[in-house]
Amino acid sequence: MVVVFIKNNMVLHRLCAFLVAYAYYGFFTCSTIEDYS
Repeated sequence: MVVVFIKNNMVLHRLCAFLVAYAYYGFFTCSTIEDYS
């Protein structure tokens, strides 16, 4: 039970980190495009 909870936490942590990185990358890309246009 605890091991499964830890594994789920790792997956959730990776998913959150990926979403944050993707959102930051998208925001940075949009800002760069606006600067060059």
